[in-house]
Amino acid sequence: MFDAAVGLKLQHLKRLLDYHPNIIIDVKEQLEHLYKDLSLFNAFAKEFMRNRTLEKEFVKQIRDLAYRSEDTVDKYISLAVMHKS
Repeated sequence: MFDAAVGLKLQHLKRLLDYHPNIIIDVKEQLEHLYKDLSLFNAFAKEFMRNRTLEKEFVKQIRDLAYRSEDTVDKYISLAVMHKS
């Protein structure tokens, strides 16, 4: 489940960075950092999933961060699209 949750967020960010640079021009660098950070957290989380409660809590927090970041990116894109029209 973790892989799916964060993996989808990573795919969404990657597509946004690759195919819609004109929409995200003001925050492109921040989104690139977010993508790299989530990728790193995802790699750590995959290892932690095999371990104990503390590690599972860490994974839960990363998942929550991924959802919140997606919401923030979606809000920004909506505002950017409305502003450009």
